[in-house]
Amino acid sequence: MISVRNLFIISLSVTDIIISIVSGTITPITAFSKIWIFGELLCYFIPLMLKGASLCFSSLTLTAIAIDRYILIIFHTKRPIQKPQAVKIIGLNFALATAISLPIPCSSSKDLSNTRISVANFAPKIGTLITWVAVLMERLYSLFNSLHHLL
Repeated sequence: MISVRNLFIISLSVTDIIISIVSGTITPITAFSKIWIFGELLCYFIPLMLKGASLCFSSLTLTAIAIDRYILIIFHTKRPIQKPQAVKIIGLNFALATAISLPIPCSSSKDLSNTRISVANFAPKIGTLITWVAVLMERLYSLFNSLHHLL
């Protein structure tokens, strides 16, 4: 039987598996070949989904698990979160994580003219060079993302 807690843990596990698969394949290939061979679409998609949405989704899911536990302990006489509510919370977490990560591809530009990746002291850089179009947007995104992970 799948409980509310198990739904949250399954969604967290799926996200971690996706991060592991992408990091376990794209990072070593890029590090050893020293070129980006995955095309322009993945150059935009990887930072959005891997660096942004997946990490935010994990944080939001852990927050949802903590809130579920809090409700069960503090308000033990009231009705706990039900499965339909948990599915809605997971969907909301996904939408919020994607919305938080949208400034990465929308407000940055990528230099695809030089696909050669400079690897100094074996510090691989995934993808191409990301430069923010507006410095203010980069600072606001960094501030908001830092506050999100801090809270």
